[in-house]
Amino acid sequence: MHDSTTHDRRTHPQRWTRRRGLLDRPRRCGALAAALAGLALLTTAVGPAQAAPTATGGPVVCEEDTPIAHRQVYADVRVPAGGWCTIEKAGIHGDLLVDPGAGVYVARSSVLGDVLGAGGVDLESSTVAGDVWLDGWREVATRPALFAAGRATVRGDVRGRGVLWFRDVHVEGAVNVTAPHRQYATRRGSLITDSRIDGWVNLPVLGATVVHVARSDLRSGLTFSGYGNGTVCGTTVADDLVLRTTGAHIRVGAAPRMSNNRCEVGPAAQAVTVGGDLLVRFAGDLVAISQVHVLGDLRCDAPVRLGIVQVDGVRTGTCAEASP
Repeated sequence: MHDSTTHDRRTHPQRWTRRRGLLDRPRRCGALAAALAGLALLTTAVGPAQAAPTATGGPVVCEEDTPIAHRQVYADVRVPAGGWCTIEKAGIHGDLLVDPGAGVYVARSSVLGDVLGAGGVDLESSTVAGDVWLDGWREVATRPALFAAGRATVRGDVRGRGVLWFRDVHVEGAVNVTAPHRQYATRRGSLITDSRIDGWVNLPVLGATVVHVARSDLRSGLTFSGYGNGTVCGTTVADDLVLRTTGAHIRVGAAPRMSNNRCEVGPAAQAVTVGGDLLVRFAGDLVAISQVHVLGDLRCDAPVRLGIVQVDGVRTGTCAEASP
């Protein structure tokens, strides 16, 4: 039996496509072009489309009874002294300013400017596009300058004076934060765990407080200095590791498991790799190094307690005397 439809497709493709309406396309496109031209004239008459507003005017004040949630704020946000602010699922198109003694909780949100904190900042599952500045030079014993972050990203630097609590944090810039005196810090001190920091990490300590770095990936170098105690365990330092201390006990690599240092149990879990040199200065016998692989040199100008240390470069100073 003859199939007229098949026959038309094979012998008269133009007729078949005309039936399908495809040959009307140029005429329809002409109508569409005319409609677009009319729309363009209308747009020209109305004026150009408005861009998204930027941060202008005075800051928006956020307090406990005026939280910011599920919206965009095109201004700076300020948390007044002694106040508390909650920011959830929001975008701050400006800076976040936290006055002394104030606190802010930021969850699943973004800050497109900087964070300037003289109080407490708790950042969870959020992003800061600028820098974080901790203004802990004006001590407030009831609530010191604190930057706590979990599953968060800071695209700039973290600088100033205060306490750090990092858990699964990516800092694309540098970290240069001075830990305050113990009476203004918390019992746990500063703690960096399971984090990646692309820039240099400098952690000076003013008083008898503690600083711990555990299970982290430091893509540049690390400097410990000052009077506080500290540990570095289960961590990779891509560049140099510098220990400058005049009155602190610092353990690199093998360290006792304590609730505040987050070091895992076992030599493999505590091992530290240093991609550059490991330098120890002004330490006396207050520094203990074990379960450490140094790809560069090991340089010590004071006695150091050495355990199992692999050095691919050379040992100099007092560390040369302790060569295996």
